[in-house]
Amino acid sequence: MVASIFTQVLFDKICDQLADGKSLREICEKKGMPNRKTFHVWCKNSQELKAQYDEACLDREDAIFDDILYIGDTAKDSKLGKLAMDAKQWTLARMNRKKYGNHITEEMVGANGGPIQIERVRLNMAPVEELPE
Repeated sequence: MVASIFTQVLFDKICDQLADGKSLREICEKKGMPNRKTFHVWCKNSQELKAQYDEACLDREDAIFDDILYIGDTAKDSKLGKLAMDAKQWTLARMNRKKYGNHITEEMVGANGGPIQIERVRLNMAPVEELPE
């Protein structure tokens, strides 16, 4: 029987495992856990639960980042280690593009971070008769 009755203890347990780097799929497939849809319904029905889930997801990013460093330092098989690191890096970049994505953003701003000021300047120049060679 799949647990589908909400308890704060169960919700906390799920969030703790998320914060430790586990996926929601992996957690919800365990005996005694609700299915993912039930978990998401709980989050949608309560701002407090949604905030707790969001915080656990942010903590999961840190756990995944830590896993990448650990794999890089301890992998016995370099090919398998690189594969695991690349998969985690790809996932992390999609979870938080701004923090972990491989992109460059350029912004143009005016003085003191304000809007760019555009000025039109008309130059009055005397005509050049002939340019030296």
